[in-house]
Amino acid sequence: MFNKILLKIYVVLFTLQLCKKDLFGAVAEEKEVNQITGKLQEARKTKSYDTFQILAQTVTEKCLFDLIVPLREVCIKIFIIDTF
Repeated sequence: MFNKILLKIYVVLFTLQLCKKDLFGAVAEEKEVNQITGKLQEARKTKSYDTFQILAQTVTEKCLFDLIVPLREVCIKIFIIDTF
């Protein structure tokens, strides 16, 4: 029972990291390059928004904080960069 709970938490956190990298990391920057998006169909689309929505609908209240923190970090970083 305890191992199943830990596994679920690990999967959620790992999925969040992947989504964060896909939306805001180097992968997102690469997708913005016209040469890449013009050649590769899979580079044009991202499923991370859908994944965030699914996780938000299915996680428990205990995991909700883990879902919000990566987005909060990105918002803070963008706000600091835009301020200066």
